[in-house]
Amino acid sequence: MNFTRLILFISTATMVLGCVASKYPIDSVPKLKIDSRLIGDWKIKDSDTNERFSLSRASDNEYLIMYKDSKFETQQQFYGYLSEVNKALFLNGYRREDTTMGYLC
Repeated sequence: MNFTRLILFISTATMVLGCVASKYPIDSVPKLKIDSRLIGDWKIKDSDTNERFSLSRASDNEYLIMYKDSKFETQQQFYGYLSEVNKALFLNGYRREDTTMGYLC
């Protein structure tokens, strides 16, 4: 797994599992194209949980992120887009239906 892909996966996992919400995203609008290498199903390695992430293309600049935990039979839907800060990529995650929640970075 290359470094960029690992960082983006960790960012996604952190977003869903315990990232602090912010009123402001890193970028106010998506600027970068999606990275097709992130499209697919992901499982947290070396974890006893049944948590999985599924990333698909929502648009040219956004991902649809589905978080599933089969142990607790929960599923959550997020949207996300990439931002670059000092050559490091971050994933801005948010829920379209809950504008009060803010962004997860």
